[in-house]
Amino acid sequence: MCIGNEFGKRLDYMKSTSQLYLAPIQGVTNEGYQTIYHDLFSGIDCYVAPFVKVGMQGKRKNRKKALLPERNEKIRLIPQILSNNVAEFLQFDQYLQDAGYQEFNWNLGCPMRMVTLKKRGAGLLPYPEQIEAMLDHIMPKIHCQMSVKVRLGLKHADELLTVLPILNRFPIQMLIIHPRLGQQAYAGQVDLQAFEECLRTAKHSVVYNGDIFNLESFRALQKRFPQIKHWMLGRGVLANPFLPAQIKGEDKDKSEKLEMIMRFHAAMAAQYEEKLSGPAHVLDKLLAIWFYLHHVFADGAALYRQLKKAKKYEVYKARLDHFYSTTPPLREHLNIVSEDFI
Repeated sequence: MCIGNEFGKRLDYMKSTSQLYLAPIQGVTNEGYQTIYHDLFSGIDCYVAPFVKVGMQGKRKNRKKALLPERNEKIRLIPQILSNNVAEFLQFDQYLQDAGYQEFNWNLGCPMRMVTLKKRGAGLLPYPEQIEAMLDHIMPKIHCQMSVKVRLGLKHADELLTVLPILNRFPIQMLIIHPRLGQQAYAGQVDLQAFEECLRTAKHSVVYNGDIFNLESFRALQKRFPQIKHWMLGRGVLANPFLPAQIKGEDKDKSEKLEMIMRFHAAMAAQYEEKLSGPAHVLDKLLAIWFYLHHVFADGAALYRQLKKAKKYEVYKARLDHFYSTTPPLREHLNIVSEDFI
């Protein structure tokens, strides 16, 4: 069960019973981001962790430590694996079982070229026979429930349609579909017609994921796909952390929103200052957050340009403090498109 803060003015006519998941955004939604977000904002029911490669050594092994239950007591966290190896799956499942988890997600949607070239993520979708062989070995042996996150394919939209009958054979917990090709990454439009065809074919509970940037876009998708009760949000939440609460009929006035953003940034900065070695690394991490978050401000683009030009952390903090001191207006409606993040 997720533990969340109850706040905000409830708008009864906008109440939503939808379950909302926060997608993993590599390099941004780490354990600190998820916990701090959950402490300050509301609306997200479940968080998917950035993917883990089993057997990682050195510093990257910290991703596995981030799954320790004591680090995620406040949230429902779903660990995620990026693999095409049966032995890695079984090792990961055992690790999660020992840690007390009951579920994990298999990432068959990652579009990064360095991943897809190794037949991982969306790079495995053109090979349905390999997916089937893996599931034949994995499913009888794992203890945790497994969900699968997919794209329409790597290069062709019919690849998932070929894989779906295979997935239908197995007791998969849920299917998260992002209706783009892997080679698109996040460019162009989501293919809702292809998603609709997948929805007719899939026998599992389906979660929609992709380009939910504001309340208007969510309502349009909800109207088109009334059978969908679970939704995964990603960049839309990073750009507007109030979006999940708005979907569920909650909102705050602008002064409260500004205060919450300031508190969120301060908490993120504090955790990076504690964990990272040197102000340059802290600055890089915070700029990765502002790459999305600047959209919430009416003059956010100018702010982001100024922050990127700051070569020293002290200069960055001074410019941000000055921006806050002007009581910057928030954008009432975020007319964001996917290309804004590319």
